[in-house]
Amino acid sequence: MDYGMGFIAFSAIIVIRAIVVVYMNNILDFTPQQYEYYPLRI
Repeated sequence: MDYGMGFIAFSAIIVIRAIVVVYMNNILDFTPQQYEYYPLRI
């Protein structure tokens, strides 16, 4: 895997994680305690 592909994969993971965190926060409305323990938070 060359540098370009690694960068694309890394960027995709960051974007997916950001989307999931925003989605979970908006839909489930986590409490601060739950948010701290959520493994995919950024």
